Amino acid sequence: MLAATSFLGFACSDSGATLDAGGSTGVTSPRESSISAGLSSGTSVTEVASSTSAQSTAAQTTPSGLATTAQTSSSPGRTTNAPNATTSAPSVKTTPNGSPTPTQTTAVVRTVPSAPQAQRITFPAPAGGRTKYAVGRSVPLSASATSRLAVSYAVVDNPQICQIAGAAVRLTSVGPCTIEARQGGNATWLPAPPVRATFQIVNGDSSFSLSGPSSGLAGSTVNMSLSSIIGSTAFYVSTTTNCSQASDVSVSGSSGSFQVSLDQAGACGITVDQSGDQLFNIGQPRTATINVTAPPTPVT
Repeated sequence: MLAATSFLGFACSDSGATLDAGGSTGVTSPRESSISAGLSSGTSVTEVASSTSAQSTAAQTTPSGLATTAQTSSSPGRTTNAPNATTSAPSVKTTPNGSPTPTQTTAVVRTVPSAPQAQRITFPAPAGGRTKYAVGRSVPLSASATSRLAVSYAVVDNPQICQIAGAAVRLTSVGPCTIEARQGGNATWLPAPPVRATFQIVNGDSSFSLSGPSSGLAGSTVNMSLSSIIGSTAFYVSTTTNCSQASDVSVSGSSGSFQVSLDQAGACGITVDQSGDQLFNIGQPRTATINVTAPPTPVT
C-alpha cells in the first residue's frame, strides 16, 4: 500500500516510489529516491550532504520554465539520474541531525632555514711574520676562517715568482709575492672577504758540503763528493802542490762529484768555490786536505 502526499506541486513517497508533478509513478531501488518539482525562475534548493551519505538535496537555480531534479543516494558511488537533471552546486557536509560537521584541519610544520652567517679570514704573515724570504725555500701558510671551513690560497700577481703547493708557497724567483686567502662559504656561511699577504723574495745564499778521503798514495786518483747543494750549481776547484784536479765537477740535483790526482807525497789542499747567479748569492768556499804518502818501496 503506497502512501503519498502532494503539496505545492511536490510528490513524495516513503516507500521507494516516485510521483512527478503530473501524478505518474516510477519505481526506483529501495535505497534511492528522487524528488522532482517544477520551480519558478530564481528558486533555489540547497544540497546538504551528510558524512554518511544518508540524505542530500541538490542546490540549484534554474532559468524560468525549467524543471529541477534533486538527486540523492544512500549508497556511496551510485546516483540515479532523473530527466532534465542539472549539475548540483558544491555540497556542504553536515552531521545526521543537520548540524554542520566540524572542519578537520591538519597542522603543517615547515622549517624555514636561517640566513647564512658572515665569516672572516685571519691570515698571519708566513713563517712568523718575516717580510723577506730567500729564493728556493718552501714557506708554510696558516690562514684560518671563523667558520672553521678550509681556506684555499692563490697567487695574485707574478706567478713566476712564487707558486702555491697545498698549504705552502714555493719561492722560485726574486721579487714581491702576493698570496690571497679565500673561503667560498656554503649553505650556512657566506663567502668570506679575501685577505692578502705580501712579502719580498730576495736572493738566497748558496751552500754545499764537501767530503773526501783524508789520505792517499801518491800516483793515485781519489773521488771528492759535493752534497746538500743549494743555489748555484757552478763550482770552481783549486788545488795546492802535490795534487791536481783530474775532472770537472758533475752536479745532479743536490749532489755532485769530481776527481783529484795525488801527484806526490805531501799535503794536498783542495778548495771549492760556489759562484752566485741572479737568484742566489755566492756561497762560502769549502776546503779539504788530503795527506799524500809515497807508495812503499818494492822489496827486491
